Amino acid sequence: MLERWFTVESALYNWQGSTGKISIDNSPLENLLSSLEQFNKILEDFTGSLLFLQYEGTGLLPEESGKTACLMTKELTFSVKRIAEMESSGVSRSDLSAEKDAAALKAGAIRRELYSWSSMDSQISSNVFSRSIYIFGVFSVFVIGMIVLTLFLYRALRHSQIQEQDSSDFSRTTMLVQEKQRALISAELHDTVLQDMGRLLQISKDAPSTDRTLSELAQKIMNRTREICRTLMPPDFSRLVLADSLVQLCADFEKRASVECRAAIDKDFSAEKISAQMQLQIYRIVQEAFSNIEKHSKAKEVTLTACNREDKALLIYITDDGKGLERNTANAQSGDGLGIRGMYQRAAILGASLSFVEGAGSGLTVRLEVPLYITPPPPPPPRVS
Repeated sequence: MLERWFTVESALYNWQGSTGKISIDNSPLENLLSSLEQFNKILEDFTGSLLFLQYEGTGLLPEESGKTACLMTKELTFSVKRIAEMESSGVSRSDLSAEKDAAALKAGAIRRELYSWSSMDSQISSNVFSRSIYIFGVFSVFVIGMIVLTLFLYRALRHSQIQEQDSSDFSRTTMLVQEKQRALISAELHDTVLQDMGRLLQISKDAPSTDRTLSELAQKIMNRTREICRTLMPPDFSRLVLADSLVQLCADFEKRASVECRAAIDKDFSAEKISAQMQLQIYRIVQEAFSNIEKHSKAKEVTLTACNREDKALLIYITDDGKGLERNTANAQSGDGLGIRGMYQRAAILGASLSFVEGAGSGLTVRLEVPLYITPPPPPPPRVS
């Protein structure tokens, strides 16, 4: 706006500096009136714009400042035309001088008004800049806070994941060590207790004076010890097939517990994609399920079902018609039952889903879903002598 006004003032000085009687058709006058007309149009557009209304809304401008500037511009235009007519008609020099002074005052008032707008614009720009700096500072602090909070949560999550992984590795190592210890105990029982019981049984049979009851007891102890050895000794799934081992578990359970046990294993059931160590964990979970049925359920019929689910997982169900769980699964999972807790630990090693579903009336179904492509566990750490 100031640049436009400077153009008007330049035209005004050129017109006032011209000599002689100036008619309305003179070139300096036409240039001045054209500049005033253009300035007035630009001024009206600016004072009616949203930006100027926002300026007025700040309270930094006097009320009706825009209308006042437009009115003074129109009055200045009228004064210029009046001066030109007065010079053409030959009025007295005093009257003409008074009219020119009035026009100069109007031009000065317009200039001061525009300068106040310019000052106000600078002040508003400074306020906007200060507010922008403030908002940027607040936003920066917020972003830094969010970054710090994110890093803190990430470290906490990472720490939790490491603890969970350490716990999982510890459980896995513990289970593997337990299997080795089972194998050692089984071998020791077989090489010591069973051999001694065999000699004792032979002596009792050879001696005619030996009580028959003692001989039967020795035979019973030998059979039970042999059964414990078979239970403790881990099957070698690098040579054995999991399906055949599950069928054998059913047969052993039926013979030992005198409970009918059916094995319904799908013909396409295969655990070849799972490592031998992981197949052993599945075997132990099913073995523990049969042991719980034998000890607690008082079942008369048991069914083992096994199948593959779309080459993505193995599904194994052990269903009985016994009395079900005396405690709910949550309590069992939390560690009230050592056997069930061990089943959950082995399921965690497998990355499997283990659940206990009680029947509407009686009975219990153990459901095990094992994902395929299980990463084999790392070997246990070497012993430090």
